[in-house]
Amino acid sequence: MVKNTVVMRFVFFVSLILCSSLWSEARFYRMGNIPGAIPDFMQSQAFGISGDGNVIVGQAYEVPGNQSFGYAVIWSVDEGIQELGYFCNRQHSEAKTCNFNGAIIAGNSVSSSSGSTPFIWNNGQATCLLDSAGYYVTGISADGTILLSDKGFWQSETGWELIGHCSDISQNNSVIVGYAMFGGNNYASRWTESEGIKPLGHLGGNKSRANAISANGQVVVGYSQKTEIWPGPGEAFYLGKWYYDGAG
Repeated sequence: MVKNTVVMRFVFFVSLILCSSLWSEARFYRMGNIPGAIPDFMQSQAFGISGDGNVIVGQAYEVPGNQSFGYAVIWSVDEGIQELGYFCNRQHSEAKTCNFNGAIIAGNSVSSSSGSTPFIWNNGQATCLLDSAGYYVTGISADGTILLSDKGFWQSETGWELIGHCSDISQNNSVIVGYAMFGGNNYASRWTESEGIKPLGHLGGNKSRANAISANGQVVVGYSQKTEIWPGPGEAFYLGKWYYDGAG
């Protein structure tokens, strides 16, 4: 079972206080339109931001609501919003995430026939992982060498390691968290090279997931059901101590 619920609630409460003070003077800013686009016939959204805060990645549509023709975009302070284009011979692409300095971008290209295909954009060139049709990119490591997806993680030297849904990775690439199937149920999971994939537990229900991990790999946050009834009540969890409780 995930313990330290009181500590988790205290940390969450303190975080709310800090966020309210930090963002009290915040305001919304427009990221602009693709050069040449007609403002009234375009919509865009941001999916990810670099660790240094200087690069934002996302997607734009030439016609509002037409998600069959979306294309990947990137925004920076110096250049504003720029179109990356379509990738992998698909008509729908999205830039989902980027590494710490924003130099390496990863995302998905989608078609109705083959589903999602991951791509990596670096130095103006896109590499399509065409043998990974049906995989959906969820994140990338700070150095840009490890790609996360809903099926597992990928490295150029070794290819895919299918460990389940990968949500986040520590800064030194040693710990990956997400969720995977254990004993017939999806539980929050933690992977390391030495220990492989292990469940992190739950708050009493039969579903949980780890959504993020701290840069040093020591703290995980996520969500867990509190009963075995689905849909049912659930709660955020904070986990700062690794252990295996035999879930599944």
